[in-house]
Amino acid sequence: MALGIVERPAHVTPDKVVDFDVWAPPGGTEDIHAAWEALHAAPPVAWTPHNGGHWIVTRTDPMLEVYEDYTRFSSRVLLVPKEVGESFDMAPTTYDPPQNRPFRKVMQDAFAPKVVKGYEAKIRAIVSGLIDAFKHDGHCQFREQFAEPMPIILLMELMDLPMADVPLFKHWAEQITRQLGEMTVQEAVDAFYIYLGPIVAERMGGGGEDLISRIANADMGGRPITHDEALKTVSQVLQAGVDTVAQAATFAFVALEKYPEVRRTLAANPGRIPDFIEEMLRRYPLVMNVREIIQDTELGGAVLKAGEMIVMPNCLAGTDDTKNERPLEFDMDRKSRAHLSFGAGAHRCVGAPLARLELQVIFEEWFRRIPEFKRAAGEKVVYQAGVTPHAGEFRLEWDPAIVS
Repeated sequence: MALGIVERPAHVTPDKVVDFDVWAPPGGTEDIHAAWEALHAAPPVAWTPHNGGHWIVTRTDPMLEVYEDYTRFSSRVLLVPKEVGESFDMAPTTYDPPQNRPFRKVMQDAFAPKVVKGYEAKIRAIVSGLIDAFKHDGHCQFREQFAEPMPIILLMELMDLPMADVPLFKHWAEQITRQLGEMTVQEAVDAFYIYLGPIVAERMGGGGEDLISRIANADMGGRPITHDEALKTVSQVLQAGVDTVAQAATFAFVALEKYPEVRRTLAANPGRIPDFIEEMLRRYPLVMNVREIIQDTELGGAVLKAGEMIVMPNCLAGTDDTKNERPLEFDMDRKSRAHLSFGAGAHRCVGAPLARLELQVIFEEWFRRIPEFKRAAGEKVVYQAGVTPHAGEFRLEWDPAIVS
């Protein structure tokens, strides 16, 4: 949903300009991460004329500076073009400190490690059930039959929402994260609010243990949460939750096809799964974050003006050669690794413990049942850019005789 090419402002020097559309990076349909990695040849903070004109951070240190300084870089607008981003107002992602703090406390309580650990049996039952449904077939459509249903089933159970409505949530979320053009961002946000508004209202004041009830009856530092606050928070959890883990799992299985020695190591030694997950998060992260510059400043040798937008592609932190040796190699034996897959600062992802647990269970249960597999011959994965990039459908195959 680009606004087209704009002229370079006078304060942007020509050496800072890159011809890069974050919604359609050159070569992105073939390899979305390689498309982004081309920006490592650009300055640490570069400017693109696409999507109304905005800055892109290409290195870790200035990216951290943006994440950690909300007095200069606000979360008020989280999408580019800015005109589109201003219509996305879910909480607490669009609030800066101190406004976001009571919201984050609610979310941190809901996704605390000890709470998340209690979901493990439920996650394991969902994952096992999905795999058992197709393991004897010797093949599956990976996204349709496994990657997409798994986190959505979990989220629907945690929120006590009907599975029949999953296609609605998925459609609305994709209009926001990939700007497919079938709905405006404002229409998609409104759709979440129209659907969830009565449900939030019904569960306020009740004693339910589901995730919506927990949020709808949360304490906001000495006062009850309002309906509007609860609605925006529930909508944010649902909007984010239907997509991110599904994409992480999909990119992980694409990588397992690319690195057969890693696949065989995990099958023989499931104790290496945590190392695999951390290297996946470093090498193939997902999220592209955006901030609004709210005061004139300098960053990475560039002059930035209040009102401009700045984009942080988290994948460029994981493959920054000033932070990770041999950054393009997939190495589970790294002594240390640096990445920003869950962001940083006041908006670091509170769902990280749940995401890690979901991925851990996915790989444990998959390799327990299907230790060796491959992508169907001739199938090509097609990628799509977005706030969360998308890896298209593919077919996995295996010998049914080896499953357990």
